[in-house]
Amino acid sequence: MRILSILVLIVCLASCTATLPTYSTKITGNSIDIGVDGFQNSNINIVTDETSPRRIVLIKRSPLAFDALYLECSYDKQSLGVTSTGIACPVCHSTYDFDGGATRGPATTRLTKFPTELSADQTRIRIDIQSLGI
Repeated sequence: MRILSILVLIVCLASCTATLPTYSTKITGNSIDIGVDGFQNSNINIVTDETSPRRIVLIKRSPLAFDALYLECSYDKQSLGVTSTGIACPVCHSTYDFDGGATRGPATTRLTKFPTELSADQTRIRIDIQSLGI
């Protein structure tokens, strides 16, 4: 039964990830600027790097508050899948909530969370990715 539920999770992650809005950019420097207009149909956006596997999930908490989580498993450093209901590792099967907390192991450590800042005109979100060391 456990194997079946894991397979269902993996299939869902593979099929559901593409339906979330995605912002593709070349991540360079210590920050990324994302337009808030990508949140018209969803409170979740995926930020991808055109040249590497780095990905970030950007979550709209309120009109003025956003959270950014690095999509790298804290247990095995694999790229994570995201659906509208959660975050999961397709390799070790750890799951995370949208606050970055591990909800099922083997992972026990939170995901890396980046500081965010809304522009004065409330049209762009700046994600401070200095901790990635790019």
